[in-house]
Amino acid sequence: MHSKVVTTGCLIAAAVILANEMTNVLGIEDPRDEAGYYDKLRREKWQTIRRVGNVDVVEDDSGRTLGLCHLVNLNAFTDSEGAIRPVEYDHSASALLAMHHFNTGDGSIVPAFDGINQRCDVRFTTEVIDTGSSEFTSLRRLADVVARKDSKEAAVIRPCAILGNSLSASSILTAPLSSVQGLPQLSWFSSSSDLNDRRVNSHFARVILSTDVVSQLGVRYLVDVVGYTHC
Repeated sequence: MHSKVVTTGCLIAAAVILANEMTNVLGIEDPRDEAGYYDKLRREKWQTIRRVGNVDVVEDDSGRTLGLCHLVNLNAFTDSEGAIRPVEYDHSASALLAMHHFNTGDGSIVPAFDGINQRCDVRFTTEVIDTGSSEFTSLRRLADVVARKDSKEAAVIRPCAILGNSLSASSILTAPLSSVQGLPQLSWFSSSSDLNDRRVNSHFARVILSTDVVSQLGVRYLVDVVGYTHC
């Protein structure tokens, strides 16, 4: 367990260092462009934060009113035997960089992000949780997250939305819970058609085709392109 925590912590630290180095290289002096600025803002002004829907509303150092959206990232960084799953680190690092670019209006990778920090009053913060490729652990970790209530302690951060899981077996359990709590859950790799049921997964979305659609497309390809007429 200790190695998992350290590895995940190293990932976050590396992403923050990279973002800060990019800031230094570009000569950006605005502290709001530094990775971690909005985490620090939440900690310093937690007593004045107002909860509106899933967003924490706060004023930044310039007096501008912002909505802080805390994304909880559920990742299967390790498999059931504790071995590292490198692709999950790629996904998480990409998400961290995308959030930083959104917060700072950096359009170097996604052109639509250029200047978006001037047009949009939402900023992202995040935390990363290793589920260990376990359906039970995924559900337990998410249950802990959604159970967070208003507190007099600055360390208690309520979620705005959920990123993950990548594994369908885990998403099948967590999607109904996040939906019941009114929390959007976005997966990049859960393809099971069992997640298509909007009655129980009303807040679940994904950026990958479901298995039933993939199967249909495969059959269409064999018939329309290859010319198969029978199996």
